[in-house]
Amino acid sequence: MSSVSVDWRTQPYSAGAWSTWERYTSYYDRLLDADGRWWFAGDWLSRSTGWQHGALLSARRAVTGVHAQALAAAPG
Repeated sequence: MSSVSVDWRTQPYSAGAWSTWERYTSYYDRLLDADGRWWFAGDWLSRSTGWQHGALLSARRAVTGVHAQALAAAPG
């Protein structure tokens, strides 16, 4: 059995596969905030560089926010 690993960040023409939000922190933080009942989620909205891990973290953040909004709006 063998395996392979590729550091995609260092491969030519694949630099767009990673979001680097360090220079755009204010924009990034704005995307993380809900806009009323609208939430954004995706692998690019996580500080994790692993796209599947980032997508799950982002989705969990959005679902948790939606849940908190629903509880706040619930009567009683």
